[in-house]
Amino acid sequence: IASSHSTTTASTAPVARTAAAATTVRLGVPSTSTITAPAGQQHRVTHTDAQDTDGPLLLRALLGLSAVSGLADSMAQAPLPSTLVKSLQLFCALPSLGSTCLSSTAADSSVDDLSADTTSGDLGQTLIRQCGTILLRLCRSQSAVTELRNTDALFTLFDLLTASCSQSSEEARTQVIRVCRAIATHHLNTDLCSYMQRKGVVAGVLDSLCKLELSPKTVNEILSCLFLCLQQSCSGEDVCGLLVDDFSSADGYRFLLRWLLYLEEHAAPDDPGQEAGARFTLSNRPVLDGALDQICELVYVGVRPLREVDISSSPYYTPSTVSSESFHDRTTEVDLVRNADAFLVLQKYFLRSQHASTRIKLLDCILGIYAANYRNYCLLQHLHTLAHFLECFETLNLELKEATMRVLVFVVTVVNVIPFQELSILSLLLADDPPLGTVQMVYQTAVKLVNFNSRYRKIFQEAGLLLILLSSLQQYHQRFAVPTQQTASESRSFSSSKTTRTSDQDAENCFRVVMDLL
Repeated sequence: IASSHSTTTASTAPVARTAAAATTVRLGVPSTSTITAPAGQQHRVTHTDAQDTDGPLLLRALLGLSAVSGLADSMAQAPLPSTLVKSLQLFCALPSLGSTCLSSTAADSSVDDLSADTTSGDLGQTLIRQCGTILLRLCRSQSAVTELRNTDALFTLFDLLTASCSQSSEEARTQVIRVCRAIATHHLNTDLCSYMQRKGVVAGVLDSLCKLELSPKTVNEILSCLFLCLQQSCSGEDVCGLLVDDFSSADGYRFLLRWLLYLEEHAAPDDPGQEAGARFTLSNRPVLDGALDQICELVYVGVRPLREVDISSSPYYTPSTVSSESFHDRTTEVDLVRNADAFLVLQKYFLRSQHASTRIKLLDCILGIYAANYRNYCLLQHLHTLAHFLECFETLNLELKEATMRVLVFVVTVVNVIPFQELSILSLLLADDPPLGTVQMVYQTAVKLVNFNSRYRKIFQEAGLLLILLSSLQQYHQRFAVPTQQTASESRSFSSSKTTRTSDQDAENCFRVVMDLL
């Protein structure tokens, strides 16, 4: 602030003279002076005689003027927006930020809430919040964003997202995130996306996140800001996919998978007796959930919906319950999947995660995506998500098995699609002496599908379930049949050559379930 004090002070005079609708701004102690605008409005500014308090007074004056409609263009000509970016950059570079340097103004007060914090002695944080709030108000105007782009201060602003800050200067990063989100929400058009692509903004942010040691909460906030830029660039009338392409080219999805695995490694474990990671153990669980929610939203970010894979040659293909003509209806495209790479992050993370509660949340997220629009399953069917989950079925606990079956039943009964490959893998679960719980779960799922539509009797037969059931009966017969002297030795040889995972009682129950299923 001190380095740009003389320039900014001179530039604010024409700003005050052009304020036709300005209101009275009260600052500092009772000593006052008055500036009269051409339209007759008066700006009453109080001041002190201390030379070292001119910076805070100037900021408070600009804070009041920035709230006046119609002054943003004049302030952009000053040029105030780029000066404020430089100020935030200086705040980020400070090794420490105390309140002793300007503590003589601690008794000053203002009607503005942001300057009222000076009474607490935390003047440094107040100055940062004032700079951020002024810049945030100015960036509502297109002229301020244009000034930032023309002076390359916009690139500096996005670069500050991942700047190395001391703990006392983290407030500066918070203000930068607020301003960047405002710019993305209101002004992200094709020209601005092209500028960000030329400057390598997306790749630069991801590269810095890989190198810096930032807190998980801070990284999530930065990613949220970056995702907002991707989302806004693909929405509205001025649609542009440049930033989404940049994110993919910079290995953004690989970074997201590594980030989720890192958060899980340092998150609180499901079992209280299990030892967790050393860093951020207590706070990472909500951060991990927040990251998953952000990636779920990223699934819907893209220039256009995915192209549906042609599955008309698949066994028992039937057209989807949603007609193809509705694809051209804009109201049905809102919840259509547009980003298969983001969905693939969720799928890969499920297969690599070691936390049962996290996997439950992932299944809920995937079920929510399928339920958001019934065409989403068809758009993502080429990823074979459920097939991969069923392949690792025996490694899941009971709750996860039930949740996986729930998603499969939803696809069949609600989406009204026949997942033939998934049903084939489901049949294979009974091939290798499965535990009683698996047999019962396959039985319950098969009964639900047959009761839904009787043609699933034939579908299961074609999927190989009948042959697998007959093979299982043969194994149970060898295990439980009253053996002759010859077959007894064969039975003992069978029992010793194959390590079974079920007790005799469980195997007998499995036999009954298999007979019921037949």
